Amino acid sequence: MLMRFLTLLIFTILAYGCGSPDELSIKQFSIEKIPSLLSVGSSLAIAPPKKSQRDADYFYSVSDGGNQPAIISIKVKKNIAGIDNVIPIKSDLKLDLEGIALADDGSFWLANEEGPSLIKFDIKSEKIEKVITPGNGLPLILRHMQPGRGFEGVAIYGNEIYAPLQSVLDINRKTKGTAQFIRVIKYNFQTEKVAMYAYPIDLSFSDHKRDTMISDIAIIDKDRFLVIEKSNTTNEQDFEIKIYLCDLSNANDITDLTIDDKEIEFEKDQFVIFGSTLSGKGGIAQPIRKKLILDLGTINWQGDQPEGLAIFPDFQTIAISNDSSTGKPILWIVKLPEPLFVDWISRTLWLSVFIIMILVIFWALLPQDNKIKFEVTVVPKDNDLVINEDSLINRSKQSD
Repeated sequence: MLMRFLTLLIFTILAYGCGSPDELSIKQFSIEKIPSLLSVGSSLAIAPPKKSQRDADYFYSVSDGGNQPAIISIKVKKNIAGIDNVIPIKSDLKLDLEGIALADDGSFWLANEEGPSLIKFDIKSEKIEKVITPGNGLPLILRHMQPGRGFEGVAIYGNEIYAPLQSVLDINRKTKGTAQFIRVIKYNFQTEKVAMYAYPIDLSFSDHKRDTMISDIAIIDKDRFLVIEKSNTTNEQDFEIKIYLCDLSNANDITDLTIDDKEIEFEKDQFVIFGSTLSGKGGIAQPIRKKLILDLGTINWQGDQPEGLAIFPDFQTIAISNDSSTGKPILWIVKLPEPLFVDWISRTLWLSVFIIMILVIFWALLPQDNKIKFEVTVVPKDNDLVINEDSLINRSKQSD
C-alpha cells in the first residue's frame, strides 16, 4: 500500500513539474505617449526590471527613422504600455536602425540596415563606439544586399552577435530570383571571428514568385533563436507572417562555400545545396533547421508590419511589436501553449527537493507505534537485606 502511494505521488509531482500544455493567451497594448516624428517598434529586446517597478515589464526598441535615431524604453504595467525613456543617438552616419540587443557588459549593439552594419553604442555617453561593416569586420559579400534590406535584427548570447539579413543577396543583380536562402551572421565581438549560416526559404507560392523576409530575431541559447518571417508574392495578394524556431547546431559555416567558383546563391536547385531535408545528406551545406511556432494569421494579428520580437526568461512568453512609422504602434504579449526550452537540470533538482519534502512530511504524519514500558520489581527474600531510604536513615542514627 505504501509503495503504491509513493508511486502515485511521484508521478503526480512529475506531471505537475513537467507541466501540461496551456492554451494560447494574448494581451494587446497600444503604445501611448509617442513623441512627434518618432517611430517605435521596429525591434524589441527585454530590458532589465527596475527595483522600484517589479510589477512592470520593460523593453528596448529603436526608432528606425534616419532623422531621429534613438533607443526607446517601453514600459508595460497592468493594461498600459508607454514610452518610458528616449536616448538619442548622436552620429553623422546614415542610420536606419532595425535591431537592438544588450550585451552582458551593458553595451548596446544595434543593427543598421544601411551598409549593412553592426553598431556598438554606449548609453552613458550617448556615443557610437564601434561600427562593423562589410570589408571592415564583416564579409565583403554582404555588400550585395538588396537596397534597403540589410540587417533587420540583432541578438546576443554570451560574446556572440546573431544578425540576419532581411532578404537574399542579389549578387551582381543576378541572384535575387535564384537564391535559396538568407544569410545569418554570427560575429564574436571579442575574437572578431565571423561565420555565416543559411536560412532556407521557400520560393514557391501559387503561380507567383515568393518574396521572403526576416523581420527580427530573439535568442534562446547559442544554437537556437526565434525569427519573424514575412512572405508575400509579387502581386501582393497573398501575405504570410510566421514565427519560426531556428536551430543551427548542425548547420555549417557557408562563408567560403562556392559551386563552380560561384557563390552558392547562383544555384537554383535547393537539393544541390542542402540535399535531402529529411536525411540532411546529399548537399554541400547543412542549413538552419526551422520549426513553425506561431502563424500570426491564425491569431488575427492587427498590426501593419510586425518587426519586433522578444522572448521572456520563461521561454514561453513572447512579445511582438509593429513598425509604427506606417500606423499606430501596438504590442502583443503572447503566451505559447508550452515552453520552447526546458531547463531539465533545474527542474530535476526542484522535483528532487520537492519529493524529499513530501516524503519527510509523509513520514512525520505516519502513526507511530506506542511502546509498552515494563518495570520489573524483584521481591527480596526474608534473608535478603532490603536497602531503602528509611533503612539508610536508621543506620545513620545508630552510628551516631
